[in-house]
Amino acid sequence: MTEIAPDGTMYELTGQGDAPTVVFTPELGQFYAVFQDKQSGSHLIYYYGSAAGTPPSDMHFCALDDIPWGAIASDAERSMLTRYREEFRHADFGIDQGDNIYGTVHRIIPTPSFTP
Repeated sequence: MTEIAPDGTMYELTGQGDAPTVVFTPELGQFYAVFQDKQSGSHLIYYYGSAAGTPPSDMHFCALDDIPWGAIASDAERSMLTRYREEFRHADFGIDQGDNIYGTVHRIIPTPSFTP
């Protein structure tokens, strides 16, 4: 039996009295984008993140160059993943605000570091 905690961590319960085993741990990072999908009427919010462990059966990990584009039904999600892949390649990220047709990407300016 699988249980999901409020933070998204998935636990496998093996038997009565046994300690649960962590099988999947998502880690939410900083904000990435927010926009309205006019096709579906929904609002989408994206965050950077990571995950460890075995994903649930309805999801899988893949390299950015191996994204199964045909399996993504939403034009808005394909657009967001395409932008993320390009920003990742160039290590130049921004925050996207808009809808599935038009938007503005606000560049994130790195904080300069210095040694006194």
